[in-house]
Amino acid sequence: MVKEVGGGKPKKPISARDKRRKAAPQPTKKKKEERYIAYHDLSESLIRRASKAVESMDLITPYTLATTLNIKLSLARRVLRLLAENGVVKVIDKSRALIIAVPASKACKA
Repeated sequence: MVKEVGGGKPKKPISARDKRRKAAPQPTKKKKEERYIAYHDLSESLIRRASKAVESMDLITPYTLATTLNIKLSLARRVLRLLAENGVVKVIDKSRALIIAVPASKACKA
């Protein structure tokens, strides 16, 4: 005589699972889109604030710019690249992860 062993707990009926699934709140996609737009907002006022803040700094990195302007680090990288393109700052050293720059007014002329 072979006796079947175990098998674990019996599964709950499907209706109980459906009730629990319906009771869980569903995330909305609209909030994510709004947050995405606000997070990547590169406005003129932010660029003006950054150019004023950069003038008083001796050495500029994305971290120092982000802490000064109270913005995200990725946004600070974008702002720093834009300031370098516009000639407000001069890039001293650049790697994949870090950009080091100085204000164009303080850059030594060589």
